Amino acid sequence: MFRAWRQIRGSHAALRRTDRARTLALEALEDRAMLSFLTPVSRVVSGLPRSVAVADLNRDGPLDLVVVNSDANTVCVLLGSGGGAFNAPVFYPAGNDPGFVAVGGLNGDGCPGLAVASNLSKSVSVLLGNGDGTFGSGISS
Repeated sequence: MFRAWRQIRGSHAALRRTDRARTLALEALEDRAMLSFLTPVSRVVSGLPRSVAVADLNRDGPLDLVVVNSDANTVCVLLGSGGGAFNAPVFYPAGNDPGFVAVGGLNGDGCPGLAVASNLSKSVSVLLGNGDGTFGSGISS
């Protein structure tokens, strides 16, 4: 058996190998990090939020949020401004009792659009994206 000391990402670790088992194990000797989160930031999105989708809707880098508000019959778009912050919400009509939302390229123009499933009317509303984080009026099917 042997031990070798190596510098790994700023912390010392022992590298150990046993001849018998032919296994390699990495043992941390110091610099143990604890997982932590920043203080939560809340945004009022109105109604009864039921579903959330995350995507870069305006193609600027920071991720944006789309929230389905079932009792308000809307989807709420919050454009990310970076660092976990979001701009004021913008609301779009989304059919009767919307339940779920999906984000994707819906018409081949490269701009993300929204597909919103409705619980009561058993339909899907499609909101085509303009590429800047805004959406046209919904088309129901």
